[in-house]
Amino acid sequence: MCSGSVYRGCIGRVVHALGGTERLALTGANEENPTMPLPCREVFKAGQRDLPVIGPVDLAEAREVHQGFWD
Repeated sequence: MCSGSVYRGCIGRVVHALGGTERLALTGANEENPTMPLPCREVFKAGQRDLPVIGPVDLAEAREVHQGFWD
């Protein structure tokens, strides 16, 4: 859903810190944060224009905000 909104909003590129696998490892199977293993690159590839994706970028801060929150 976010990827679709980014695409339709004509965002020029996406830079992200956590990949889906790492995010799932941090959040676990929490019903308040359901995940879908569909990378944004796959969503964008289905579109009619190129939308570059940079990442995951290694940012410790991106992991820190999740630590202990989903327990």
